[in-house]
Amino acid sequence: MKLQTITQATIVSHSILLTAAAGSIRGSDSGRVLGGLFGGSTRIIGGEAAIEDRYPYAVSLTDDFGHFCGGSLIARDVVLSAAHCDDQGEGAYKAVVGRHAHVDNDGQELSVRQALPHPNYDRVTTDNDFMLIFLNEAASDTINIVKLNTDAATPDIGSPVTVMGWGDIDPTDDGQVLSSELMEVEVNTISYEECDNSSGNSGSYQDSITSNMLCAREEGGGEDSCQGDSGGPLVIKGANPNGADDTQVGVVSWGIGCASADYPGVYARISSQYEWLRSELCARSNFAPSEFDCSNAAPPSTTTSSESGGSSVPSNNNDNDDDDDWNDDNTYFPTMQPTQSQADDDWNDDNNINFPTLQPTQSPQWR
Repeated sequence: MKLQTITQATIVSHSILLTAAAGSIRGSDSGRVLGGLFGGSTRIIGGEAAIEDRYPYAVSLTDDFGHFCGGSLIARDVVLSAAHCDDQGEGAYKAVVGRHAHVDNDGQELSVRQALPHPNYDRVTTDNDFMLIFLNEAASDTINIVKLNTDAATPDIGSPVTVMGWGDIDPTDDGQVLSSELMEVEVNTISYEECDNSSGNSGSYQDSITSNMLCAREEGGGEDSCQGDSGGPLVIKGANPNGADDTQVGVVSWGIGCASADYPGVYARISSQYEWLRSELCARSNFAPSEFDCSNAAPPSTTTSSESGGSSVPSNNNDNDDDDDWNDDNTYFPTMQPTQSQADDDWNDDNNINFPTLQPTQSPQWR
């Protein structure tokens, strides 16, 4: 879902950078600037470079411009990512596995056979922000996949969880500086009530948090995922140094700003939609892991998907959808291209880049 360049300034994010209530989409776009090994900050927001091969299941989704979203390898031929990372028909992309730093040429670049967003994904509320990506080739059997959490009571409130990605490492920069190497940061989960009550100068999360979401933060701010980390895994780390007993509990989804003391990061909760993930993986993967117990899995539901990494439009079957949220061209609110009728006040004159203005309490923005 890519923003279009309106002026000579380069847009460097899949995210919508808002002029007032600054929510954030945690994906990235053309004009991406790599930091880390190129002399930028060596830290994700409050985090640090991951030990190489510690998270072998971490996946970078890349197109002609480079990295734009993250993902996790949950079967040798299946990547789990965020539905808002779907490429919207602007070119094929690949899943890169086994590569710690983007400046390297190791690992595997695997082509996409099919992208399958959750059928109840809601572009307005970002509910059910899950997408399964089925690959044409299988990843090496030497790469550890990550296990998915099935327990609704896990993780415990206040427990440490780890998020990783190649996203923005300096949210104070006007542009976006993506990390060249995989970064990680530890945050703590918070309760549904605390998350839904989050508010600050940029808006409120009130009535935006659903049972399909999980929130995590560092008390006082300073540590978080950010733009470019969308779709990446939130995990409970195990003792194995190669990630073999890590458990994924969430998918990087959205938030207002990055590493704010007022606003936690919001993740798609794995356990809430595990049965959908299981049924689709069992039906479509050629390498379904034994823990999915595919012989007893329910048949998949009817969904709309995209082939070869192109656009996919989820079914508009949410109970809370309103016809006014959709336009006749099947471009879903929030629109990525501003209309000519927007007032001058809607634009950020300082950076000469035009962005639509949204209220985060009405339409959360992805990371």
